[in-house]
Amino acid sequence: MEPRRTAFSLSSSVIWLLSEIGSVSVENDALFPETKGQEVALTVYADDFSMRRCRLRSTQDTLFLGPLPHDLIERYEGFLPDPLRQDRECRQYFYDCLIEGTVDFIFGCGRTLFEDCELRSLKDARDIGYVAAPAHALSQTEGFLFRNCRFTAEQGVTPGSIYLARPWRDYGLCCFDHCSYGDHIDPLGFDKWNDTDRDRTARFYEIPPVPGRVKWVK
Repeated sequence: MEPRRTAFSLSSSVIWLLSEIGSVSVENDALFPETKGQEVALTVYADDFSMRRCRLRSTQDTLFLGPLPHDLIERYEGFLPDPLRQDRECRQYFYDCLIEGTVDFIFGCGRTLFEDCELRSLKDARDIGYVAAPAHALSQTEGFLFRNCRFTAEQGVTPGSIYLARPWRDYGLCCFDHCSYGDHIDPLGFDKWNDTDRDRTARFYEIPPVPGRVKWVK
């Protein structure tokens, strides 16, 4: 993921005032992320925000959930509008939504509950993918919570080629609570993000425990 492009895309929709959205579809149809990188469909900075029975579709970085990591808040001064650089609590709720993508397609620092949602991995020329990329600060005690969600894949996705999550920043926080998984999910479940040591710091949880997962998931 190229840092200078993260969380900003001219083709994405940005929400920071609305409190509730229902029964809409948002899609970024740019395609070919393996050559272009980020293709955000929706950026959410709103607090106390909910989205119900909606469909979000793109490839890499489909859904960004604010706020930004602290280092990017500083880096993007003069580049992003001030409302998109606020260090604020952003509580978000997604119910019965279909969210589709390839690499890190749910990412950011939001305090976010996904309930009864379907997270669908799409085919990618790189033949590897990641659903979530949390970047929470250590001071944040709540992160991404996937509750009773279904992790599925479109036809053509290679079995075992998708990871549930990898930490975008050291203390990324996410929990998978009574979710169901297709055979596209790698038995290890989680990745530490390239050659980092984030397996020592990331806060990843899975309820109930699944045999064969990486040792550092709790």
